[in-house]
Amino acid sequence: MKGTIEDFFDSKGTGQIVGEDGLRYDFTKTDCSVSFKAEPGAKVEFEPSEGQATSVRLIDSQSAITEDSAQFPSEENQGNSLPGSGTWLAVMIPMIILDGVLWFYSAKFAEDFEYSWIVYFGINLVVVAYIFNRTMFAWEQVGRFGGRSLTALGVIARAVIPVYQIYGTLSLHMRITDELNQIHDRVDSGAPKIAPWFAVITGILNLGVLFHMLSVSDEIVRFNFASGEIFGPLMLVQLVTQTAFGHMVLQRAIYLERMQPLVATSSRSL
Repeated sequence: MKGTIEDFFDSKGTGQIVGEDGLRYDFTKTDCSVSFKAEPGAKVEFEPSEGQATSVRLIDSQSAITEDSAQFPSEENQGNSLPGSGTWLAVMIPMIILDGVLWFYSAKFAEDFEYSWIVYFGINLVVVAYIFNRTMFAWEQVGRFGGRSLTALGVIARAVIPVYQIYGTLSLHMRITDELNQIHDRVDSGAPKIAPWFAVITGILNLGVLFHMLSVSDEIVRFNFASGEIFGPLMLVQLVTQTAFGHMVLQRAIYLERMQPLVATSSRSL
C-alpha cells in the first residue's frame, strides 16, 4: 500500500503514515526495509498489518540515506567522515612540488642524471593511473544513483583521441560536475555545488597543457620545461586546479558510496 508520512519523532524512532485508504498506521525505524531520513510529507510504500506499517520504503526519491550519512558533513568534519579523499591530496600535492622543483632545476637535473626523463615520466604514469582509477570510481557512483555514467572506454576516448580531445577533455569535467550537483540536489545531502565555471577552467587548462606537450614533445623528452617561461607555470597552475577539482569530486563520490540507492539504475554511454 502507498501512503504519506504524517509525522515522525526521531527521538523516539516512531511515527505515523496515512495510507491511501485514509487510515493511520504506526511505524518505527525497525519497520523500515531500508534506513532513510523519515520526514513528514514523504511518499512511501508499506505493508499494513493490524494498524502497523511494516516494510516501509520511500517511493518519491531515488536514494535512501543511511543513518550514518544523513547529511553531507560540514567542512570541519569532512576530513574524518570522508576517508579516502585525503589520499588524493597525498598523491597530487607531492606531484605539484616535484614539478615545481623540476621547473627551476630541470636543466641541471638533466645534466647530472642522464635518465632523468625516464624517472619523471615513470612517476607521471603512476599518477595518471591513480587519477584514472579515481575518475572511474566517481563515474561508478554517478551510475549507481541513476545519472548518465561513462564507461572506462568513454573516458579514455575523450582523453586520448586526437581532435575528439577538444570536446572530450572539457566534457569530462563539465559532465561529472553537472551529474554530481544534480544527484546531491536530489538526495538533499547538503553538499555545496561544484562551480561549473571552475570545471570549465580546469578542463581548458588540462587541454592547454596537453596540446603544448604534443607540440613540443621533443623538448619535453629532453626535460626542458622551457619552451620556456610559459609552460612551466602553466603546468603548475593546471596541477593545482586539477588537484582542487578532483578533491571536490572525490569528496562527493565517497559520500555517495556510503549511501544506498533505492533505484539502482545506470545509463552508461560513450
